Amino acid sequence: INTLFKQKTVFGTFTGSNTRGLTNNILPKEIWVALGGIPSTGGTLEKRVEYIAYDTFGNPLEYKQDEVSNSMVWGYNNSLLIGLVKNATVGQVSTALSSTGLNTSSFSVTNLSNTQIATLANFRAALPNRQVSWFTHIPQVGISSTFAPNGLGSFYAYDSFQRLTTSKDHDGNLIAFNLYKITPTNNYIRASNLRVATTNTLDALSFLTAKISYQLFDGLGRPTQTLGYGHTPDLKTLLGTEISYDRWGRTIQNLLP
Repeated sequence: INTLFKQKTVFGTFTGSNTRGLTNNILPKEIWVALGGIPSTGGTLEKRVEYIAYDTFGNPLEYKQDEVSNSMVWGYNNSLLIGLVKNATVGQVSTALSSTGLNTSSFSVTNLSNTQIATLANFRAALPNRQVSWFTHIPQVGISSTFAPNGLGSFYAYDSFQRLTTSKDHDGNLIAFNLYKITPTNNYIRASNLRVATTNTLDALSFLTAKISYQLFDGLGRPTQTLGYGHTPDLKTLLGTEISYDRWGRTIQNLLP
């Protein structure tokens, strides 16, 4: 049998504490990878990732991927990632945080204010030739916004059941719109991906302005059918798979379009 892939993880001891009361954490230090049958590697393990530093909670602060340093910034009481800086060491990131007055505690919010967005721009400018990505969260729900290295943001909203409903771009235009329908006889999720720049949710209902997908479920929450509207170049309906189950819940039929 030919080996297609193998990986070795080397662990090390890093200063910190954990819930078991230990004074040191045993955490990944290096990841080595080999691809079988690839002439450039010959199946020999090569180091791809090296973890340089962790915080006292066991969160990685800096790692090298293919010898390029990347740093991570943590917020929300050190529980969620809020910043990823590529091609920068943890020391360079720490200096930029200090010089721009960017406090991770005050940035652990659902949405950034205009003042905070300006501070984030200063932080990005303090790290030239680096790629800075930033995130805000609704803890235990999901990401509420992301800011790409070019400074443009994307924003996400959820319903009362903590399900993703809308995605918007930096101008407030809809990127995607999700509708959840649950009844005793009809359960589905409708996902619309907008083709045009618009703030009108009605545009998410037309296959002329959006690619619309339906995922249908039965009363037990099992997928039964998928449908696509406006997915083809001539905006025709694209039928998806249809799934049937036996009385033990096993799939007995999976029909293609």
